[in-house]
Amino acid sequence: MRQIDISLDKLFVSALNARKDLRAGQEDSGIEELASSIRQQGLLSPPIVRPTLDGRFEVLVGQRRLLACRKIGFDPVPCLVREDLGDSDAVTLSLVENVHRADMHPLDKARALKALYGVMRGVPNNFATGSREKGGLGLGGCNGVNPACSGSSWNLPEGAR
Repeated sequence: MRQIDISLDKLFVSALNARKDLRAGQEDSGIEELASSIRQQGLLSPPIVRPTLDGRFEVLVGQRRLLACRKIGFDPVPCLVREDLGDSDAVTLSLVENVHRADMHPLDKARALKALYGVMRGVPNNFATGSREKGGLGLGGCNGVNPACSGSSWNLPEGAR
């Protein structure tokens, strides 16, 4: 396996990709949010691709990342190239990537957001609470509604945490 930068026009989503319904599982983060994250933080996890006979690369893992990169013109895209995969291995890799992904428990997510909010309080321009359209994280303020800073989850009985 090697990592190389590949032009967007040489990348395409594999027909073997296990994820067919891109709307499923976007309750927390859709393509728009992923694109915003990539714009701000860079691509943290490169897609896994394999070369094709026509000189292009088939995206086996990372379809949403590819679509987000296209949306913002993130070009070239760093990719992990696997030249050792047949179709059955490609399907297995795609399936494992999607099946073993676990959503965060809501309280873990709230604790992480609260910690991030605490760290980001001193950052100029309200980066943590500012809107995503203006370059912020869009976490909202501590108005009693946002579970990340309402404090209500911190007083739950031990069995409910």
